[in-house]
Amino acid sequence: MNTARSAIRLSPNAALWASAFVLIGLIIVAAGRMAESPARADLVSSAGNITALTVQSQVDDVLLVIDNRSEHLTAYKVINQNSVELYRVYRLPQLFGDARVKATGHK
Repeated sequence: MNTARSAIRLSPNAALWASAFVLIGLIIVAAGRMAESPARADLVSSAGNITALTVQSQVDDVLLVIDNRSEHLTAYKVINQNSVELYRVYRLPQLFGDARVKATGHK
C-alpha cells in the first residue's frame, strides 16, 4: 500500500516573517519579566538572518530588527515595556550609501 503525505510548504517570505514575529514575541516576554527592574537597552538576539537589539533613545526604548536577507532595518518603539509600534523601515544599502556621500562631503 502506498500512502502519500501532503506537505505544507511556506514561502521564504512567510517563514522570514514568522521568525521575525517569534523574535519580537520573545523580546516582549523578556521585557515583561524585567518590569520591576530598570529598563535595559542592551539586549541582542540573533536567529538565522534576523538580528534584534534594543537601544535606549532620549524618551523610549527602541527595538531594531535587522533582516540580512532583505537588507532592511526596521525600528519599533517599545511602549511601556509591553508592546511595540512600528516606527520606520530603512533600506540598509541606501542608508550606508547616504552616509558615504555625507562623509565624503558630496551632496
